[in-house]
Amino acid sequence: MPALPPPIGSPGQPRQETLAVGSVLFRVHRDGFGATVPAPAIARGSSPDGSRFDSPDGSFAARYVAGDHQAALAESICRDLPITGAPRIIPRSRLTGRVLTRLVSTVPLTFVTAHGAALAHLGQDEWLTSCAPAGYPLTRQWAAAIRRWAPDADGIAYRCRHDADRTAYLLWTDPGAVRHPALDESWPVISLTERWASRSLAGSQNCTMPC
Repeated sequence: MPALPPPIGSPGQPRQETLAVGSVLFRVHRDGFGATVPAPAIARGSSPDGSRFDSPDGSFAARYVAGDHQAALAESICRDLPITGAPRIIPRSRLTGRVLTRLVSTVPLTFVTAHGAALAHLGQDEWLTSCAPAGYPLTRQWAAAIRRWAPDADGIAYRCRHDADRTAYLLWTDPGAVRHPALDESWPVISLTERWASRSLAGSQNCTMPC
């Protein structure tokens, strides 16, 4: 598994994929925090805090969305859980104050493909998208490198750590942006109540809520 810093130049030709105008996406986020608002462009450096493809130096802001609500849950509620065959327990606190928002793309969005055979063109394998948070300082370096290698792309398309059949997306944008310009919120907004989340998480993520 290549848990190494990225090279200066791309090892191959990055593959790309496109979402058409009107594509439906989902995001789990804090209630009261706009679904199209990018996360703060914090220089994460060597800290494991934050998310997998955040900017290591604060040069871009990150917005994480998913192709369906199961993928959004996998990448937000379940992402730090161990990969194991046994049911994983999710604390109720992870659902408190969180909502699921449906989004619609207003322009075509192009992503560097970071899953399947396309990973080899980046000089990577599944480690890039499946490693635990301890690897985030390195995965962020790879995100910054991929952005340099594909400057016309809008972000990265990758498989969820806990559900490789589903796709998540990193959208990078200007660190001063107050909202992502290519996304509009689309109702309804769903509160992550325990009953709804338990039913959704028990399926593809093999997760359960405590008694």
